[in-house]
Amino acid sequence: MSQGRKKSNRDSKKIIESDVTGVVKRYIDTGGYGFITEDVTRRNVFFHISAAVSKDIRRRDDPIRAGDEVIYNLYQAPKGFMAESVRILNQESSESDDSDDLHRRKDSRIGLRGRECRSGGRGGNRRGGSVGRVHELLKDWSDWSTENQHSSTGPGPEPQPQPRHPTCTCSNGGRGKVKDTKPETSTSSNPTSGWDHVKAEHTVRENTQPHVTPPNSTELSGSAKQRERGNIFYKSATEDFSATVRIIRLENAITCYKNALSCSSNRDDEASASKNIGMASWKLATIALESETEESEKRQQSILKHFKEALKFFCTAYVLRSYKSASWGDKLVESWENCLEEACEWLAMLDTAERVAGFSELLGYVPDCSLKANGYIQYSTLLFHEGLTAWQDGEYKECYRFMRECYFPVQEAERLCEGDCSIKSEIAVLQEDVYIHTCVAESSMARATGDDLLEEHLKNEETVNTNIIWTVIDFYTQAAMLCRDKDLEQEAIAYSRLGRVYGKVLTLPSRGKDYYKKAIQLALSMTPRTFHGVGWFMESTKFVEDFQKRLNKDEEEDKDKEAALEEMKEDVDKLSEMATKKGDLDFVKDIYKTWPPKAPGAKLNEKLSTKKLLLKAISHYHPDKVDKEVHGKNWFYFSGEITRHLNSKYACQKGVE
Repeated sequence: MSQGRKKSNRDSKKIIESDVTGVVKRYIDTGGYGFITEDVTRRNVFFHISAAVSKDIRRRDDPIRAGDEVIYNLYQAPKGFMAESVRILNQESSESDDSDDLHRRKDSRIGLRGRECRSGGRGGNRRGGSVGRVHELLKDWSDWSTENQHSSTGPGPEPQPQPRHPTCTCSNGGRGKVKDTKPETSTSSNPTSGWDHVKAEHTVRENTQPHVTPPNSTELSGSAKQRERGNIFYKSATEDFSATVRIIRLENAITCYKNALSCSSNRDDEASASKNIGMASWKLATIALESETEESEKRQQSILKHFKEALKFFCTAYVLRSYKSASWGDKLVESWENCLEEACEWLAMLDTAERVAGFSELLGYVPDCSLKANGYIQYSTLLFHEGLTAWQDGEYKECYRFMRECYFPVQEAERLCEGDCSIKSEIAVLQEDVYIHTCVAESSMARATGDDLLEEHLKNEETVNTNIIWTVIDFYTQAAMLCRDKDLEQEAIAYSRLGRVYGKVLTLPSRGKDYYKKAIQLALSMTPRTFHGVGWFMESTKFVEDFQKRLNKDEEEDKDKEAALEEMKEDVDKLSEMATKKGDLDFVKDIYKTWPPKAPGAKLNEKLSTKKLLLKAISHYHPDKVDKEVHGKNWFYFSGEITRHLNSKYACQKGVE
């Protein structure tokens, strides 16, 4: 019956928090129980002497006293709060523990027989007396839990007893004293209630937590003590526990290590504390990597934060490695190299933008070495590919920005490569690629600017503004020069744009044909690649073909014209003589009389001024007003000769009112 009741009580308990600190408020030696006032919440917590870890009890007389600072695991029992795995922090010791036992994990078993012998000094049957104390204990516990169940989270009714032994204090960088009150880690793997042990006097409980006995405080500095306390937390954060418990213990360890760093009195202590902070932060990052309970964004921020902290303090320790042994420095280098490698593997799984930001932050905390050079190569390669993606999407400014951002990591990698030939060759290839694509991006930006300027001008202006057109030509010329011998396609596109401006906007077909022809030649030089169906190539080909057709047509017309004028040689000679010897007005009158115009309604109006008369005559004799099919080729070409002489006369009249 007793065993069944015992099992029920144990199963009804629920752990609330591990590694809680407090001060023993009262201890009743005859009953073997007492109460602890918690440091933070000031609530009173019941405990039984059987919950104390035996290996931590180094007193020969009283195992535990009022005023002792303790660390324990807090449980919620049916009748209130109770403590298990109680360990004493500040007790004098008559024995010295070997420092090799600092992080040794042992099972400690504790019985009630020794305690019963001490508590039963007044005589009597110890078994019979034990039963009476059980009832007394249960009554006191019931009365206490009833009084405190509604006020357990507030301050206790009495002030917290002061410990009889002062806690370790250290300097904190000008911010006052930092108390060495961080608890050592201790968690029972099989927690049982205090009264269960009283009712079952031969019950043996196990403690599977790592057991640590601090060395004599007179032999250690304040920084060393804090590091040892942090080591307790760090060593206890094993995979046997949940991620939440491990995170809490590692954070407690980091707090101790930072206290150790702040009260360091020499470089040796600073190096050790910095390395320990880095190791604990790295472990936190690893736990966060394994966790899948947090939101993705929050989890990534947590991982990045821990990696940054780890690399930051590893770097600090690396700078101070000369104050430590060579083997210590080698282990440190191995640790932060593995940490950086793990961080890079994690970054590789993120989106590109997050990867770029992560590399930018993390590499700033890595000390100068060949590994950092590799990190900068990865970073610049990432920026390079991001720039290529932007260029393919037509975002030339973004591409140019990414390419310019590549220069710093590439130069840093070159500085840190330390003569490594493989890294140097990789850097050389990367430098060449970055330079070429920087020029191509700048060329594309210049071409895009010229396109926008030309399109806006042609859309909003009725007449051609030569100043704007020459600005457009400058942009296209710059685009062609920047990518010359670097990207043939981009150079060909720039030449096709120049051909468009000269041939179609400025109506200089011969000049336009030359640029279009250059674009076609560059395209053909990229064989076997073809550009059929590509806009700029089709435009260039069509313009050159049309120009050639017009050229052939003009050659045929020149032959016909020469033959026609040969037949009218006498008239042509006479016209030339009249234009040379006669004045403007007489010349116009004579040609109207000798070769009257054949355009409908074309008559000489002598009342007009000489300038207007010449202009009117040009319109009457112009070849556009002559139908070649109706009036014949001879008259068509001869009227062109008359118009040519009239234009010469009219040119002399410009500026005359």
